[in-house]
Amino acid sequence: MQRIADSQALSRKYLDTLFNSLKVAGLVVSRRGLGGGWSLTRPPGEIRLGEVAMALEGSLDLVPCVAHPDTCSRSEVCVTRELYREMSGALIRVLDRYTLDDLVHRRIELEGALALTDESSQACPEGSAVDLA
Repeated sequence: MQRIADSQALSRKYLDTLFNSLKVAGLVVSRRGLGGGWSLTRPPGEIRLGEVAMALEGSLDLVPCVAHPDTCSRSEVCVTRELYREMSGALIRVLDRYTLDDLVHRRIELEGALALTDESSQACPEGSAVDLA
């Protein structure tokens, strides 16, 4: 946990809170003792980012009235609420298109591209590297 906290510039206390939320949602389990720690309850390719976001944030609705129309007396006739409901749905659909495994593979791709860029710029004399980004 401390290694994760350090690498992500998070406090250990905050990271503990995040992992406890993931545990309550059934996405991770903890083991105590020698060889203990945290592990996913399912393969990373089966855990959608929407699940993770919901576990960490609760509702992904952009405004409270989307899920709880009683919070506003005008919610049943509010055009803006309809837009927020549509945007909230779009957010969830985007997150649900991706899994934890997708993020891992994308990070590897980006790190590989960065390494190639670093190698290319080091191989060229100063000032002659072409920036393709």
